[in-house]
Amino acid sequence: MRAIAAELSATPAQVLIAWALERGTCAIPKSTNPGRIAENLGGAALELDAASMARRDALDRGLRYVHGAFWAKEGSPYTVETLWDGDV
Repeated sequence: MRAIAAELSATPAQVLIAWALERGTCAIPKSTNPGRIAENLGGAALELDAASMARRDALDRGLRYVHGAFWAKEGSPYTVETLWDGDV
């Protein structure tokens, strides 16, 4: 992330926000620091080219920090298998 950010004169957070938005996913950055809030908004204006997107995608190690079982309650339409593309 740092290398991609440096090449784009951006912060790693801005690159990750731009990457999420480019993929069509929701990005919900959080901060109470006015400087960080402004910095995060800059991520929405950052444009990533196909090479930067591919480099970011290559960093995926398939790790999940959230298991997802709390969404798969009895009666829920969700299962852990369908939430994570079969990766549990």
